[in-house]
Amino acid sequence: MNNKLSGVIIAKNEAVNIGKTISALKSISDDIIVLDSGSTDNTREIAENLGAIVHDVDWLGYGKTKNLGHRLTQNDWIISVDADELLSEELIANILKITFKDRHIYHISTKQNYCGKWITYSEFKPKHHPRIFNKQEVKWNDRLVHESLEPLHDKTHVFLDGHIMHYSYADKAEHLQKLENYAKLTAEQWAREGYNLGFLKRYLGPSFRFLKSYILNLGFLEGKLGYQISVLNAKMLKIRNRHYDKIVSK
Repeated sequence: MNNKLSGVIIAKNEAVNIGKTISALKSISDDIIVLDSGSTDNTREIAENLGAIVHDVDWLGYGKTKNLGHRLTQNDWIISVDADELLSEELIANILKITFKDRHIYHISTKQNYCGKWITYSEFKPKHHPRIFNKQEVKWNDRLVHESLEPLHDKTHVFLDGHIMHYSYADKAEHLQKLENYAKLTAEQWAREGYNLGFLKRYLGPSFRFLKSYILNLGFLEGKLGYQISVLNAKMLKIRNRHYDKIVSK
């Protein structure tokens, strides 16, 4: 690899996962920044013992918190990962071969581990996301959730072989807990933007979300887990709508 790369991780109570995440990142980077937002477990101890630099920060939302991490890195080129994500050996090998180019964005496929199984179909099927970029050229927008890099329209997009292995939800209970948080954050973001929750999204959105995941994305091929993923992601939209109504009615 002919460009130095910094890793940025946002974390809170990720002691179960963060050791594997950092160990894999060390194969491609000697500058790993962890932004910890109030962990009460030994996330910090594990990260520091592995050589990462940990900063205690207030939670500012996904986009703003990640951008804070950019300002703390030694290098311009950044790989952005979550604390429950692991770089595959194939991906590491390919990153080590790359000469990063100006005005290029590098996309990586994320593969989800759900309830102990790697998912191929449903809404959790592997998807490419921009993960390696030059912080002088792009930054995350300020959305509370579902943040994205900007600007991307004038960049060359490169898709790398290999995967980021995402240990997303260990069980149904964790999925339910996290979808409640995502639903609330999305509702808050919509309220900030003055978004109009129309009839179709309010009443037909959850059903369409289920059909898209279970039928269009072949979630039925995952058996019971595919059905569970589709049902819970549809439920998230219903919860989001309730949170939105509460916020705008105040």
